[in-house]
Order: sequence, then structure tokens, then C-alpha cells
Amino acid sequence: MSESNEEKTSSRNIPKLNDKNFAVWSMRIKAHLRAKHTLNSCLSPGNDLSGLSGAALVNASKRKNEAIDILMNFMSEEAFDAIITPANKDDPHAIWMKIHDRYASQSVNNQGRIWLKFMRYEYNGNLRQYIKDITKMLNDIPIIKLGVPDPILTYSILSKLSEDMWNVVDRI
Repeated sequence: MSESNEEKTSSRNIPKLNDKNFAVWSMRIKAHLRAKHTLNSCLSPGNDLSGLSGAALVNASKRKNEAIDILMNFMSEEAFDAIITPANKDDPHAIWMKIHDRYASQSVNNQGRIWLKFMRYEYNGNLRQYIKDITKMLNDIPIIKLGVPDPILTYSILSKLSEDMWNVVDRI
């Protein structure tokens, strides 16, 4: 069965999951899984197919396997090695939960990693790139529920700008 042009386009926009792109990956993979009617297989535990028969069993099994295939195909090698185990390789919900445990965890380690990445980022003179990079980092902060007030984030962002940008800061 051949993919339509629309399906190829939607999946082409999904990056491979890695340590830097969970926020973007998560939004795009959810949209893709939703379009394929497989998102529920990932979000809901208990994909027990034993009570099903006939066409219902075939359909549920197909969606479960398609969800696993999609998740595995949109992971970098490093992410795959960290997420997929013999225990979860056949369970889209278990894979999804392991992804969230690793990349969206509210653990002190994960919060620290994301906060330090944000705080260590330096403005390099290219405002367009700075805004793009800061926006990506800001998308990660709500995912891990860091709890940093918006004014503190704003001051931190503005304080990173070089002296030649201070006139911009003063006008804000």
C-alpha cells in the first residue's frame, strides 16, 4: 500500500526525536498519530486485544502496530537505544511513557538540564538566530513544569543581549 502525497508531507515534517527537540517532536508526532487514528494506542494503557475478535481484532492490532512503527521510525538511534527495550517493544503506551519519562520528566536532573541550557546560552550577535533558539528553549520549560515566573524569564532573555542591543531593551 502506497502512502499518499499528503501522508508523505505530514510525516516529512516530523524530526527524529533526540535530546534537543522533544517539544517540537511531541507536537508533530501527536498530530501525525492523531491523523493515523493511532494516538489513543499511545496515550491509553491496556492495549489488551484478548477480548476482541474478527475485524475488531484486526483493526485494533493494526493500529497498535502502526503506532509502534511510527514511534520507532521517528527516533534517533540514541533515543531508540534509550527508549526501546524487550519489555516495551510491543506496547505503544509503554514506549510513549518511557519517552515522557526521559524527555518530559519533572525530575531535578531534567529540570536542571533544561534550565542550565537556557542560562548558559549566549547571544552571538545574530538576533534572528537568538530569537529562534530562545523560543525553542522556552517551549521546553512548561513541559517540565519548571515554575520560573515569566518576568524572570524575560529579564534573563534580555540580559543576554550585547551592549549594542541595549537600546532595544530600553524601549521594551
